[in-house]
Amino acid sequence: MLRFDSELLKDKMVEVLKNEGLNDVSTKHLTDSMVSTSLRGTDSHGINLFPHYIEGIRAGRISKNPVFKFTNKSKTTSILDADH
Repeated sequence: MLRFDSELLKDKMVEVLKNEGLNDVSTKHLTDSMVSTSLRGTDSHGINLFPHYIEGIRAGRISKNPVFKFTNKSKTTSILDADH
């Protein structure tokens, strides 16, 4: 098993995502969620997905600067279009 300092890993992931052109907000949420998920022991939804996200950005399946739209709001639910 490989072990890395989580903050160092997060810094490297941020560097890669910024080089790919991902915006600051998406970069922060993506790295925070992947690292924290792996720290909880669920690598299948953590840092193991990092190459998948990079491929998605490069292929245009993931928007580098998404525009979020909330619709059909009610007291208990709404729909979020996260723009890929």
